[in-house]
Amino acid sequence: MQVINQSMLKTALAVGEICIGCGCALLLMAQIVHTQVPGDVKHQREMANQTKAQRQLFWKVSSAMDPIDDGNKIIAVRRIVLHFQDVDQKGSFANKKDLVEIEVFSKILIPVTDAAQYLIIGDRAFPEPPRSSDFHTVFAHLSPKDFSELRDGSIVSYVISAGVLDQTGLINTYKNGEPNDIAGAKFGRLNKSMIDGLPTIEEDSKSQVLRISGMKNQIL
Repeated sequence: MQVINQSMLKTALAVGEICIGCGCALLLMAQIVHTQVPGDVKHQREMANQTKAQRQLFWKVSSAMDPIDDGNKIIAVRRIVLHFQDVDQKGSFANKKDLVEIEVFSKILIPVTDAAQYLIIGDRAFPEPPRSSDFHTVFAHLSPKDFSELRDGSIVSYVISAGVLDQTGLINTYKNGEPNDIAGAKFGRLNKSMIDGLPTIEEDSKSQVLRISGMKNQIL
């Protein structure tokens, strides 16, 4: 009986140690969770507020005296020769089109939204411009003639609008020179001479889509 009692005692002690150990572990976990959760929630709130404030860049109106928002930039102005298949009465044939591409980089993600979006260069608006798959880069494509008509030094901005932008109204704001205020996130002033410092890109429509999206290197 003595042996049995000792065995039972040892078992009870072992079970007690396990329970105490579990209890301590649970208590420690509770303390960790109690310590971490408020910090995590605070961090999430701070990030959400920061994101909200940053996204307001695309809706804001600010002075043209400061033509660029910190971290944004105009990456390139380049010539594009776009090759494509065309069709006439005689059938299909190879054709090409000369374009000018203006590429800008946004320091923050461009929001995905149902609202209308425009890249604006001076008094010219480009609705729903192509964007990279990471939503940081935006492209405008225009003919060499349209490019020649852009005023050098125009402020480049990106606007998210609750309604359709009035192109005539935009032009009117520039009738007496550059307006005092510019809508949207600002990327600086257009330097048209950048086009002479970059090589011409020759590509077909599919290659252009892959390049703009940033997926070309992944596929190759």
